[in-house]
Amino acid sequence: MDYRFDDHAVDQMNARRISQTMVDNVLTNPGQILPGKKGREVYQSKVVRHGTTFVLRVFVEPRLKPPLIISVYLTDNIGKYWREETYFNTGKTQEE
Repeated sequence: MDYRFDDHAVDQMNARRISQTMVDNVLTNPGQILPGKKGREVYQSKVVRHGTTFVLRVFVEPRLKPPLIISVYLTDNIGKYWREETYFNTGKTQEE
């Protein structure tokens, strides 16, 4: 998938030590794709980092060509963000 990063997303990745490889993995093989606000999409996957499972969430503006990555973050609040019913759900977990 071709895409580009908003400066804010790059700053978040650097501050949170989220590699571009991790983001690439979520975008090319997402565990879920959820509808976001303002027509955006949220690509997310469960990832294991230092023995702890997180959800890596990548917010994408798909109407731009190439799509623009708006925001990226990890959360351990899996119950809040992981959905059993989505319009795309592979249920895969990725190892870092």
